[in-house]
Amino acid sequence: MCSVRACLSRGCTRMTCIRLLHRAAAPCCRAVPCYRSASRRTTGPRHEPMKSAATARSVASWLDAEPGFRALAARVDRLVALQARLAGACPGIPLTVVSLEAGTLTVMTPSAAWAGRLRQMTPTLLALVRQDCAQVSRIRIVPQRRASATMRAAGAPRAALPPRALADLAQLMAEVEGPALEQALANLVRRHRGAR
Repeated sequence: MCSVRACLSRGCTRMTCIRLLHRAAAPCCRAVPCYRSASRRTTGPRHEPMKSAATARSVASWLDAEPGFRALAARVDRLVALQARLAGACPGIPLTVVSLEAGTLTVMTPSAAWAGRLRQMTPTLLALVRQDCAQVSRIRIVPQRRASATMRAAGAPRAALPPRALADLAQLMAEVEGPALEQALANLVRRHRGAR
């Protein structure tokens, strides 16, 4: 396993390495053969030969010369190191280091149960993390939100009120004392009659 910067300096331009910027480790994919082999390629204006490793190295050297990329690569390397440190301290607990901003290290877990377990270990984890990164003053542990569950709950249709229930609510509206309750019942009846 290597850092993203080391992967780029070796000339690896595979998207699997580039996509792993936010994960715990970015393996170098240079040893993995490309699905496009040189023997299948034809010559001509539309089929240019694959770029050489020298071109990839020049891209890596250009990226190293960019101050923004250097800062990003250093930040990614720091987060990867913190991820490895926490994973070593908590084997078997699924966690992902998300960010380090203003002295707060944010760690994400797949469920609230794992988040609760890690929150109990926060003082120990904070002492462990401070050995590597003194700027961490707090660890924030958040469970991962699942969009599919919230979308399903929000999109579930409600059952319509039967006509008899609407008639009873209209009768109750005439009998109640208090303008607020009367208005609420009128809104309820109007909304359900409009939905039919």
